[in-house]
Amino acid sequence: METQIWKAYLELGFDHILDLNGYDHILFVSVLTAIYTVRDWKKIVWLITAFTVGHSITLALAALDIISFNPDMIETLIPITIIITGLYQFYRAVTPYLFTRGIYISYVCLLYTSPSPRDRTRSRMPSSA
Repeated sequence: METQIWKAYLELGFDHILDLNGYDHILFVSVLTAIYTVRDWKKIVWLITAFTVGHSITLALAALDIISFNPDMIETLIPITIIITGLYQFYRAVTPYLFTRGIYISYVCLLYTSPSPRDRTRSRMPSSA
């Protein structure tokens, strides 16, 4: 009997996670892995596996009445976590670019705004008034 219950919950969990109508799962995983390239496939596999395992554990704990949360609170937190994850990933992706680009722009500005040796010589010359 217990084996049938576990099998039913396992099938329900797979259906829940792999459901194409579960756009929140797809969106969260997409946002979580958006900054990686195909060369980072191991990181992507680890992230998706960690999400799936973590989500499966929380579903199992909820199904066994070990934990319980207000469903309205969970439905509110889902888009909030997607937005926070997206902002964090955007920050991670943009920060190195801004840092290196900022150094380059600062260097160019200093290069073109500092007086040339010729200008410094002129400023030391007495004016012919």
